[in-house]
Amino acid sequence: LDMLVVGDTSLTKVDLRERRARLAEFVSEGPRLKVAPGTEVAPSELTESVIREQLEAALSASFLAATREEKAFLRADGIVIKVLDGPQSMYMAGHRSRFWQAVMRPPVTGAEADRMLLETLSDEEKKHIPEISEFHFTVVSGFRTRSVEGINDILRIQRLYNDAGVVPTWYVDNECPDEYRKLGLKVVKAGKLIPARNHALRDAGAENKICVQTSDDIGSWTFHNDLTRYHSDEEANAAAKRCEKLEVSPVAAARDIVA
Repeated sequence: LDMLVVGDTSLTKVDLRERRARLAEFVSEGPRLKVAPGTEVAPSELTESVIREQLEAALSASFLAATREEKAFLRADGIVIKVLDGPQSMYMAGHRSRFWQAVMRPPVTGAEADRMLLETLSDEEKKHIPEISEFHFTVVSGFRTRSVEGINDILRIQRLYNDAGVVPTWYVDNECPDEYRKLGLKVVKAGKLIPARNHALRDAGAENKICVQTSDDIGSWTFHNDLTRYHSDEEANAAAKRCEKLEVSPVAAARDIVA
């Protein structure tokens, strides 16, 4: 990425353009060592659309590369915008600087992500989006209260539901219902996995509702917001890396699937 010292000489006060040139002189590239690629853009041309174009190119490059070596070398999660010339390009060890800007594509979350997900439906599909009250939202779980990891998973799932305005019903093993209740959950003692699933189905059927059964260890529901059809796995994977991602609630995911 950069060269800060040559022998006993510090390059931290030297322009980034010169440091990059010195780096290229010293590095003998091979399969395991490469100089990070960069694209020079004039400050007057550095618009939002140009930044978006460069970001998408960087995110896609690994998947579109021809060789395994290039795929590994070009893997990226974002880009860094740096000033090339002048005092603003000097290396400032241990300091944050507005002259170095990391640009990534974070997912859209919360209510806005849920709204955007449902907007991807066709006009006909939108006519069939169920109301939240038409669902019986459940989580099937067993013995997860007896480890820190399990409790963290439980609380994450509960939070994802609560943030969407829903209190799910937890169908749990016969030994731990009180442990689940101590976490503030709505609990039904239901036994092992299959009996618990069937219990949830029966309860939903009794109320004439759609049954949603959730695992207790899901990290997120992520929708890749790109409806284009691609002709190869490489193109599709590149699109998945660069496209807008929506981290939606389990409630929105269920409404989208049913519609």
